[in-house]
Amino acid sequence: MKQFYRLNLTEQPHALSELYRNVETWRKELTSIFLSSDDLSAQVLAEIIDSLLACQDEDGLCRLLIDESTPPSDARVDFWYWPTYFLTASLIREQLIADQTGGELPSAWSQGLNSGLSAATTRRFAGHGFEDEDVRIEVLNFYLDAGLWPFLAVHGSEHPEFTQLVTEILSQQRQALLSGHTHLGYSDYAQPWQDLQARTGGISHLFVYGTLMTGQIAQHKLSSREGCRLKGQAFLAGYRLYDLGAYPAIVSSDPGDYPVGDDLVVGSEQTVQNRGPALVCGELYRITNEQLVDLDRYEGEGDLYNRIATVVQMADGQREIAWIYEYNYPVNPSQEVPLGLQPWNSEPFHQLAKRYVWYIAYGSNLLRERFLCYIRGGWFRKIRSYEGCRDQSLPICDLPCQVPHDMYFGNQSPTWQNGGVAFLDHNKRGKSQGRAYLITREQFDDVHRQEGRSTNWYDLRLNLGLLGGIPVATFTNHARLTENPPNKKYLNVVREGIRECKGI
Repeated sequence: MKQFYRLNLTEQPHALSELYRNVETWRKELTSIFLSSDDLSAQVLAEIIDSLLACQDEDGLCRLLIDESTPPSDARVDFWYWPTYFLTASLIREQLIADQTGGELPSAWSQGLNSGLSAATTRRFAGHGFEDEDVRIEVLNFYLDAGLWPFLAVHGSEHPEFTQLVTEILSQQRQALLSGHTHLGYSDYAQPWQDLQARTGGISHLFVYGTLMTGQIAQHKLSSREGCRLKGQAFLAGYRLYDLGAYPAIVSSDPGDYPVGDDLVVGSEQTVQNRGPALVCGELYRITNEQLVDLDRYEGEGDLYNRIATVVQMADGQREIAWIYEYNYPVNPSQEVPLGLQPWNSEPFHQLAKRYVWYIAYGSNLLRERFLCYIRGGWFRKIRSYEGCRDQSLPICDLPCQVPHDMYFGNQSPTWQNGGVAFLDHNKRGKSQGRAYLITREQFDDVHRQEGRSTNWYDLRLNLGLLGGIPVATFTNHARLTENPPNKKYLNVVREGIRECKGI
């Protein structure tokens, strides 16, 4: 397969038609590779990815056409956006292979996927002119050939803009099919939309957060149905929960409507006042398409609520693509249910504030990979093996934050060749990078035990207020220990964690 290349239109104006033919050929050949599983195809795909990465710009777009001015819309679709779809679809395929083998994408590939998926959303997969919807359908089918659906189920929450766009387009097509409004311009899209829905219609899960939950008045609509099964507690990110009295509502949240990063300071008045992350606690059910018809009537789908597909996370960390019912009308902000008081209408003992805590990590636990060794056990980079927690469920979510105390390195850690490790000086105001992990209280105790509770380690639990109604805490030493510089490996892990928190 011919390698991808950039064309400078100013220098080679007559080569444009050849590039156009190549784009068409690449599209067909890549689809063939996605549907194949032989070793030769895997080798070719790796070469394709590397040649496309060489054409990727800082904004994530793979521009095969370079011109002194911005090309017209049709040229941008063919020579900027389609190559970006080529790259990201190929990397989606490689990510699924890595998931199956327990491996990881190379760093350059992972970065290319992240920036490429973000760039791919900027045009909403649209074509140009009369081909607007035709191209969108073609792009979605291309991604589906690469393995889009299983990729979103596992990694969708890591790419919220891309996931939201895909589910939004599919939901809009579904609404148009239900209402019979399938004509755009002079074309009827009923059949291609139905075909797309069939390829993605295997959504067999429903996330519930109100009257359909266990113990609520409409639970029988799910529990009494054959083929319907409760899978357990689940969480929906990017939404906020509101109590409307007889029933609740969820509304999509603007990612910028609550402080993160350097704006979120734990251990201050801001922590207590902060609404917390956009997160809804509910339950996940396995259901049938026939049951959805009845539930649509019950929920007033299309009027009071809109049913859309999105990614939800089980309490054990497993992710699923599921239907949700999103409220279709304005809500009063004063009716919001804080995360700590969820699930909706639950007994106090079952509310999240009674069972969960925000553990504020600093030092090496800023790096998620390192912290998860305390949760799930096992080796961290052949440096040390950890016992893990009794409950090895992943954190529900995590947020970067600021801790208003100085961090210093002290004690002598055998794990880190007797170098110092991180502690907080709780008697001194300062500014340290932190990361808030939402874990169970039992997990917090188990992590504390593994870190060490003796007087020369982390013998002091430091309470830092509330976030979304849930307690915030960490641990350090009751006194300031003798300082001791960390070794290079430990310091590198801390640096990795800081970069991860800041998204750099």
